[in-house]
Amino acid sequence: MVLPGGVDVHTHFDLPMSATVSSDDHYTGHKAAAFGGTTTVIDFVPQDADSLQENVDAWHAKAE
Repeated sequence: MVLPGGVDVHTHFDLPMSATVSSDDHYTGHKAAAFGGTTTVIDFVPQDADSLQENVDAWHAKAE
């Protein structure tokens, strides 16, 4: 498979940690990745809800 840029398979966009949140949100994180030559990211999804689908749906809503 040939990709037009790098792939980062573990990012933390807008991720709650203790009493703070990671520094990049979905907009700034993707922008920084693109400027660095990374064209694909796979963001970490926290496991706060009971089901995986609930977690993914909540993270998609946050990213929008």
